[in-house]
Amino acid sequence: MRIIQQKGIYLPDFTKSTYLQKQEKLGALYKVILNSFNEINDLSGRGVVSSFMDMTIKLKRSLKMLMIFLDL
Repeated sequence: MRIIQQKGIYLPDFTKSTYLQKQEKLGALYKVILNSFNEINDLSGRGVVSSFMDMTIKLKRSLKMLMIFLDL
């Protein structure tokens, strides 16, 4: 919470995750999932949730532009 209060944003640092330190194989898998998700959706998020939110924002913008186009 302190990071969010200070910077207004949270950027995940998975190197500090005690869970992923215990489960190293999951860390590698998470990176594959994140990189794949970012590549498929043309994103550059540092976490799956933040990438998903970026994708959602882009989708909403695209839908809004489509609706404006269709109204013409």
